[in-house]
Amino acid sequence: MMTSFKGKPFYQRMNFALAGIKEVLRIEASFRVQIVVAGLTAASLFFLEPDWVWIALIVMNIGAELSLELMNSALYRDW
Repeated sequence: MMTSFKGKPFYQRMNFALAGIKEVLRIEASFRVQIVVAGLTAASLFFLEPDWVWIALIVMNIGAELSLELMNSALYRDW
């Protein structure tokens, strides 16, 4: 049975989202690898000091990749 998210306070909806991310981190090895690669990429931005446009593009790509992996996990898992 699916819980209705309408009318719930923001902090409660955020807890649902964080619980889902924790679950994906626990189950999906590929997501854990992507988190590590994203962290290394973000750290390399600090040392390489690229222009702000490149920083924005890389950060958006990291966010898109992690978001797509979360959606993929939600579609293929039987929660």
